Amino acid sequence: AELLKIPLPVSSNRFITSSMSAVENIMIPRMLVLGGAGYRQSMEIFGKMAGMAMPLLFFPSIITSSLATTLVPAISEAISLRNYRSLNNRISKSIQIAFMVGFVFTAVFLAYSGRISDIIYRREDVGDILYMLSFTCVFLYLQQILVGVLNGLGKQGISLRNSIIGYIIRIGFVYLCIPRYGIKGYIWGIAASFALISVLNLSAVVRSTGLVLD
Repeated sequence: AELLKIPLPVSSNRFITSSMSAVENIMIPRMLVLGGAGYRQSMEIFGKMAGMAMPLLFFPSIITSSLATTLVPAISEAISLRNYRSLNNRISKSIQIAFMVGFVFTAVFLAYSGRISDIIYRREDVGDILYMLSFTCVFLYLQQILVGVLNGLGKQGISLRNSIIGYIIRIGFVYLCIPRYGIKGYIWGIAASFALISVLNLSAVVRSTGLVLD
């Protein structure tokens, strides 16, 4: 029973978020069509965002996702040794790295979205979508770090709850905003969900550890 407390919430998190992501991806082209776009045009817009712009956005997360993975045993070790100074130091440094990576790549994507699109995808116009998505970088990378911290603290259930809240918000934006504002409405939903998840996860970390952010 004790062993199930760790893998069960993590596995449930993957299953539930994957299911909600599938629902979201099915809805997006339909809502674009409902907003007046043709079927082919809606699939083209969705393909540019999900298949071209999003992978560029997630590429720098190699740094933060790797760090989040290594944080789990490091935080668990610090807790088992009751070394709370080391625990808070590791969490603080990780959050600082997430902010640094986020701000750097936000600036890069804001300044060079068109050029990056032209170099990688040639004639496909992905720059505008990448420009809009760049505002989510900080929250995306911070969220990954905080999920690793919560897993290390044994708070997988909280991480699952917050992820579900984030997906509900995104699906709400898909349903309500895409027909009126197009793909921009969905990108607003991504930014809002990542920001809220980051705030909720950070609040949970502060409550659990007494962390004082530098």
